[in-house]
Amino acid sequence: MTVVCPVHRWGPLQLGLVFSVIHLVPALLRKLRRLSFIDYAGWGVTDPLPWGGPVPGARRQANTLVFISNFDGGRDEYLAEFAEALRVRLGLVWLSSVGFPGPFRLTPFQRSATMYDYGADHYYAARPTATATDITRALELERSLLTFRAEAAAVDADAFPERFHRFLSEVQRLL
Repeated sequence: MTVVCPVHRWGPLQLGLVFSVIHLVPALLRKLRRLSFIDYAGWGVTDPLPWGGPVPGARRQANTLVFISNFDGGRDEYLAEFAEALRVRLGLVWLSSVGFPGPFRLTPFQRSATMYDYGADHYYAARPTATATDITRALELERSLLTFRAEAAAVDADAFPERFHRFLSEVQRLL
């Protein structure tokens, strides 16, 4: 998803403050990081676009907010989950955008995001058959397995089956 929309004159200043606070307070991103169906999400502000922006009739000197996201699943489901999890923070970012209805009413929010979505002419995925959740779980499983291997080296043969079953119980959710 590539959402490109004009921002109000005060938008760049407001977005700079919001992004600075988010950068300085990592806890504000904790919920976003838990949304494992999101592979990537990023925001940026551009200088005015030479053709006036993404909306017919937009003032030619409007800065533009660009939101790029890659996710697993359908767009409407993604927007619903994203808005539910990050309602206030999302509102603070998109408040600067011209015509943004806010994230509190889902249908207008989805309609607005769809209207400004430019889609992708090309998409590359390093792991096309694995979701972000799959990769995150695989990395966690690898760390657990390395820890288990180190611990298992010190376990005698009689105690190993019990320790192995405990390991399987601990990592079952990752398999």
